[in-house]
Parts: sequence; C-alpha cells; structure tokens
Amino acid sequence: MACQDMEQYINMFLGEKITGRKLRRFIEHVECCHGCYEELETSYLLTVALDRLEAGEAIDLHRELEDKLSVLKKCEALHECTASFRRTVLVAASLTLVAETVFVFLQYI
Repeated sequence: MACQDMEQYINMFLGEKITGRKLRRFIEHVECCHGCYEELETSYLLTVALDRLEAGEAIDLHRELEDKLSVLKKCEALHECTASFRRTVLVAASLTLVAETVFVFLQYI
C-alpha cells in the first residue's frame, strides 16, 4: 500500500468502512510507516477527542488507537484462518463427492 493512498484509507478506517485484505494491508502499512502512523494518530485524536470532550469523558486516545489496531489485526488473522479452513472443507467435500460418484459409477459397470 502506498503512502499517497493513506488519506483515503485513514478516513475509511475512522469510519469503520475498511475490511478484509484492505484492512490487513492498511494495518501492516501503518505499523511499518512512521509518517502514516502519525497521520492516522492525528486524525484519530482529532475525530475521537472532540466527541469525548463534548461528552466529558476521560481521554487516552493513543492507547485506544493501539488497542483498536491490535484487535482488528487479530480479527483479520482469525478471519483469514476461518476462510482457509472453509476452503479446505469445501475441497474435501468436493473430493468426497467425486470419489462417491466414481464408486457408484464403477458398481454399475
């Protein structure tokens, strides 16, 4: 993911409109790119802090952002694992169906 795309992805991230591979690539990029992480952190602080200040709530947004990135990274990894398992089960079911079809066909020959 390129740094010039970050503004769009940061807005999607803040609006919780980024999922799947895009989310994974986004998180990987901001973990490796200090400049993009700072831009994300600034945008996050401005967006969330205003809401918190108006509500009179305590603010530790840096930690909240780190926690949110960590949770989303784990969720994405779990999603990928689940998708791989699902694909494996579908392949196994397909092979079983083919083997059963061949077995039935051979009995009629």
